[in-house]
Amino acid sequence: MPYTGTDFPNATVGEVITYFIDFTTDLAAGETITASTVTCEVASDSTVNDPNAANVVTGPSAISGNIIGQKFMSMVFGVKYLVEFTASTSQGNEAIWWSHFFTDEPT
Repeated sequence: MPYTGTDFPNATVGEVITYFIDFTTDLAAGETITASTVTCEVASDSTVNDPNAANVVTGPSAISGNIIGQKFMSMVFGVKYLVEFTASTSQGNEAIWWSHFFTDEPT
């Protein structure tokens, strides 16, 4: 399960934000994404807890070609979240990428 290499941009409490993962490098020629799931939890090194972190994922994920997008909302100020994007493919494969995002205070 590879890390995206960089964390997502910070989210702000009260906003709805969408993050995307591009799975192109995981797909063989002609292979497509047929299903996707996204999960969210509090990162192990977060200094603030959110007991409802799983509920930060809002609605179903969206597949557009090789990219999966997911909306997030109802974040708690100061929490560092860990998100995992899973792509199931037409050839029966599964690819998982993960990243973090931090929640800022509204301005």
